[in-house]
Amino acid sequence: MFLSTLNMHKFIKFQETVNTVIIPIGTFEAHGPHCPLGTDFIIPNKLVENINNELDDKIFVAPTVNYGSSWGLGVFPGTVNISNETMACYIEEIGNGFLTWGIDNIVLLNGHGGNGPALRIAAQHMADHGANVLVVNWWSDYMSDILEICESRGHAGEDETSVMLAITPEFVDMQYAPTNKNETIGKIYTADLAYKSMENAITGDATKASAEKGQKILAVVTKNIIDLLQSFMIGKFFKE
Repeated sequence: MFLSTLNMHKFIKFQETVNTVIIPIGTFEAHGPHCPLGTDFIIPNKLVENINNELDDKIFVAPTVNYGSSWGLGVFPGTVNISNETMACYIEEIGNGFLTWGIDNIVLLNGHGGNGPALRIAAQHMADHGANVLVVNWWSDYMSDILEICESRGHAGEDETSVMLAITPEFVDMQYAPTNKNETIGKIYTADLAYKSMENAITGDATKASAEKGQKILAVVTKNIIDLLQSFMIGKFFKE
């Protein structure tokens, strides 16, 4: 259930039986000339909507964190970057706030790769305070399933653009969808490397995207996350 719709009396009532909260997390950054700046929180928002439809009174859905760590894409118009240090502290304090109210299971549903380092730190600190923390990266955790649907993946590439076409086609302008096959030789950091390597703020081939592929990705990712949550919520942390 969406926490933002509950008053404090309903929260107290449901909190007696619900001990899991899912926090959608994205960022606000360039996604090529064809996808919207809000792509990385629009997708998690859709996923939690799907999850809520299935689990409803078994899980709390927290308000979305719309800003994240986008250092690499800071050279592209519209991107807003939050430092890893600030991001980690912010997420940790959100999680600890729920922990204060007896919600022990905290799920960080991430929609942006750059958030990874901050979320790991936040998760570790929350665990030190007694929380059980699950970090889910929707695109990378289920990459094998996604690559059965798409030929390739990438930032604003075939997979991500397909999902956006399935969710909000009115915000996607496929006439500007590009291709970028640049790959660096390793994990290299320079002030302007992203501008050089991620031409038009994209990796992969967005021209192959379709709403049909996006619907299939949403279906399989939603199912996988729900299966994962059902185990996590009962303390089943290991595979059989």
